[in-house]
Amino acid sequence: MKSHCNHDYDVLVVGAGPAGLTIANLLARTSLKFTIIEKETSGQRPSRATGLQPRLLEIFEYIGIKDQVIKRAITLKGSQIFVDGNQTATVSFYDPVTNSHSLSLDQGVIEAMLAATFQKGGGVIEWGKRLVGLRRKNDRWMADIATTIPSLEYITADIIIACDGGKSTVRKFANIEFVGETYSETSFISDCRISSDLKPQYVCFLFSKEYRLVLVPFSQSKYKVSGGMHLHNSVAKRRLCNWA
Repeated sequence: MKSHCNHDYDVLVVGAGPAGLTIANLLARTSLKFTIIEKETSGQRPSRATGLQPRLLEIFEYIGIKDQVIKRAITLKGSQIFVDGNQTATVSFYDPVTNSHSLSLDQGVIEAMLAATFQKGGGVIEWGKRLVGLRRKNDRWMADIATTIPSLEYITADIIIACDGGKSTVRKFANIEFVGETYSETSFISDCRISSDLKPQYVCFLFSKEYRLVLVPFSQSKYKVSGGMHLHNSVAKRRLCNWA
């Protein structure tokens, strides 16, 4: 594996998903020297998230994509909770501070908007670069970056912003504890077209002792469907007690 010289930045952003690209767009409006890396080789990947909180639109307005988001998204008025086939609760997504509701838009669409805005302003996303080592030296971060060539680059930065998901490599290398529990279950996620009498402006949660199913609409007939089977007993009991 070939080695390349060290690059020096004020900020290193790891992960070019919605969070990382939002941070990159904000950093581009400062005098800070920064770079953003992403282990995937392009932005074409399965999406997992769709929900947008009302206050997020304030950031999108500052970045310049608010109107695009509102045009493409659908309004989420709330969620409907079903336990063993019976509706037990309805939760509103109305935000009294902004006088608006949450929105739903496919993660891939959001990422494309953020990436296009960042690149239009001269920003560069370093695709195909993966963090493989991290350490502190002289009060700075030293990062080892593997590329697709293959080669190894070295980045020195004052600040590292971890936007690389729940299994964050940054968190592991930095020895930051991830407090919580791990449950064993069979889970899945998929984009589906569904014809039903479900209200398209509501997230639908279905719970039982054996499974959970979540349907999040992001168009009039298209849903992000996720769920789990063979749930850990403590998970099933907790959810049923909360919503029954």
